[in-house]
Amino acid sequence: GVRTAESAGRIIVEAWLDGRPLTGDELEQPSDLPGAAFKLELTSAEPRELVATTLLDAVAALTDLDQTQRDAAKADQQGKTQDAIEPIRQTVETWTSVRSIIERGSAILSIDLSNIAPAPLAPLIQDLSRDLAALKDALERQDWSRLADCLAYELTERSAQWREALQKLAIRLATGTDGGSPA
Repeated sequence: GVRTAESAGRIIVEAWLDGRPLTGDELEQPSDLPGAAFKLELTSAEPRELVATTLLDAVAALTDLDQTQRDAAKADQQGKTQDAIEPIRQTVETWTSVRSIIERGSAILSIDLSNIAPAPLAPLIQDLSRDLAALKDALERQDWSRLADCLAYELTERSAQWREALQKLAIRLATGTDGGSPA
């Protein structure tokens, strides 16, 4: 199934065996034992469309993240540092996921998504790394004022920049205008 999908320029994105989804472990290390499986269903996708859709999912996540970051900053500013912990964790987790989407998308398409014009992500990745390092430093130093500023201003501004860049990149991938082969 994988070879057939690849020969058609597609990738497998989902596998079901007898009506249940197969886990990553099951796919990476399938059993050699003869089983009573009756039906294997594979779902494939065109790689550019898949990455473009994933980028748009990241845009949606970043839109939601703005409120989470503001909630964390507000709790911190009000001296409710315990209430800020979960939103801060969500903030770091979301940003980590967004960076991972770029890395995985680059691997899937065999192109460096961080350097595609007109809105290259490379400078944004550097800025984000700096902002997350500042967030970590503020947490370690218990510099609540700096922490709130980082969440309310730097990361919120970064989120808007990323949303714009990711939307442009998704459009370029979907339309085949990224310098690679057309979608």
